[in-house]
Amino acid sequence: NVFCVRAERGEAVGFIGVQGEKVEMLFVHPGHFGTGVGRRLMGYAVNVLGVAAVDVNEQNERALGFYQKLRFEVAG
Repeated sequence: NVFCVRAERGEAVGFIGVQGEKVEMLFVHPGHFGTGVGRRLMGYAVNVLGVAAVDVNEQNERALGFYQKLRFEVAG
């Protein structure tokens, strides 16, 4: 399932793909970094859809930090 956040004019500024209890993809338009779009999408995924896991490339420090702020822990 894919869910998105839209700006006032209707354009998608971020989306999340979820399968079961896992986030498969999360994208936020760079122009909307730091505006809460990613946090809203992850909040929906965790609180409504029951997501408990996400894979992230450990070399992507920005993404790793984002998920750690949301209390996800590195498992391996």
